Amino acid sequence: MKLACEGCDWTTEQDTADELLSAMMAHGENAHSEMFQGKSAEELAAMKGMMDAHVRQMIIDQN
Repeated sequence: MKLACEGCDWTTEQDTADELLSAMMAHGENAHSEMFQGKSAEELAAMKGMMDAHVRQMIIDQN
């Protein structure tokens, strides 16, 4: 299964949807960490929840 980041040209290929989700979430936190700077704990939790839902939808759409 493949997945591409919508914010850059990074892609990953994993065996399962769970592995895709983990890889993409780690990529987002590492490569796009500027989005998280200056956010409160509540804002970070909300952003990560939205990212999780978005990545799950991307996995469904692309695979």
